[in-house]
Amino acid sequence: MRAAGLHAIATLLNTEAVLIASKPPNSGDDYKHPEHAALISTIKSRIEGVLAANKYVICQYNMPRTGLDVAIKITPGRRAPTITALDNGAWVA
Repeated sequence: MRAAGLHAIATLLNTEAVLIASKPPNSGDDYKHPEHAALISTIKSRIEGVLAANKYVICQYNMPRTGLDVAIKITPGRRAPTITALDNGAWVA
């Protein structure tokens, strides 16, 4: 909001999302409804991804391909840098 020049004037409602997966008593890792296991896993993975992403800031810039080694040392990325070829083959983003 701040980036768009906006600011909050009042909070109408605070909410919280909760993912609940039912398991029968003493069942170990089996779900009560095993047909939903893949969907539950997908939703859980996406929520975890959002929570992890909130800790990071994306930094994008265009630069000559020749300076890539130096740039990777400065901004290595979480697992690896994302490098995109540009129309001009001598440049990357």
